Amino acid sequence: IFQNNGEVMPGGGTIGSLAQLHIDRGAVEIVAQSSASIRDIDNYPEPVVDIPADARNIYGRLLGTHVQSLTRTPRFDLTFEIAKEFWMRETGASVDAVVALDVVALTQLLAATGDVTIPDGPTLTADNAIDLLLGDLYYDYNPIEVDLINQAFAAETISSLLSGAVSMPALIDVLSGAIEEGRLRAWSEVGSEQALL
Repeated sequence: IFQNNGEVMPGGGTIGSLAQLHIDRGAVEIVAQSSASIRDIDNYPEPVVDIPADARNIYGRLLGTHVQSLTRTPRFDLTFEIAKEFWMRETGASVDAVVALDVVALTQLLAATGDVTIPDGPTLTADNAIDLLLGDLYYDYNPIEVDLINQAFAAETISSLLSGAVSMPALIDVLSGAIEEGRLRAWSEVGSEQALL
């Protein structure tokens, strides 16, 4: 899940887009992608999973009913459960882990991957990406185009990371900083993987 820091929530930013990765014996591929917009993922009148009473009382009715509100709680294990159910309902695919990156972390990855040029859109660099993604795009593009640009940026950045043509010292530095700052979070329902995380 990719978070937009322009709308801050207890567990990060509001969700802007989602991508499903398939990982098998070290091979990684992006197999599906979606905006978090109501155009792509339904809102529900009731939570898609049981929300503990304490979380429901603190974080309100949007937790578990709107995919954009996955990080309305700082409990990332709960974010995982909700995200997994939303994705299952929308795509039919079951995921066993969720990784969240915010715009700042994704932008910092440009230090390792290099600039990203969006077809029919802007070129995102380490110097302009935060300003573009958190506001400036809305001056030049309509909301649907902004969603597509955000999805393309996430996909291109992940593809660049997976290509192997990245600066490993820069990548390690960025990821370490993102983890320390809470910009990169992960949860796996596979016990051995979660223990390692």
